Amino acid sequence: MSKNILLVDDNDELRDLAEIVFEKEGLDYRTCGSGCDALELMEEREYDVLVTDYQMPEMDGEELIGEIRSRDSRTHTVLYSTDDSMAETAEVLGVPFKHKTGGLEVYRDIVEMLKGTNELALKEVPAEQYI
Repeated sequence: MSKNILLVDDNDELRDLAEIVFEKEGLDYRTCGSGCDALELMEEREYDVLVTDYQMPEMDGEELIGEIRSRDSRTHTVLYSTDDSMAETAEVLGVPFKHKTGGLEVYRDIVEMLKGTNELALKEVPAEQYI
C-alpha cells in the first residue's frame, strides 16, 4: 500500500500510537493536532487518505471534512471517535466510521480498511479507491 495518510487528532498520546502502527506498516503519513493544522498541511501536499477525530477544538471533524470537500479535494476520509453516535454523522457524510478505542487496535483496523482486507472496507469504502 503506497498511499499517504494524514491523521488528525487533538490527543497527543493517540497520535503517538497511530505513528507506531503507521511506521511499523511502512506507511507514508503525517499527523497533526487540529483541523486548522490539517488544512495547512493539505496546502503543502495532497493526501490520499485523511483520518480525523470528530471532537476537536476550533474545528470538529465534520467541519474539516466539509472544508476539504469545498476545496474539491480528492482525499478520501475516515471519521473516528469515542462516541458511537458519530457513526450516524459519518453515514450522513458518506464516510467510513471507526470507533476510537484508545489503543493500537483502531489504527490497525484503519490500516486493514485501507488495504481493503476487511469486511468494513468492502462494505463502506470501495477497495479500489485505496489500491
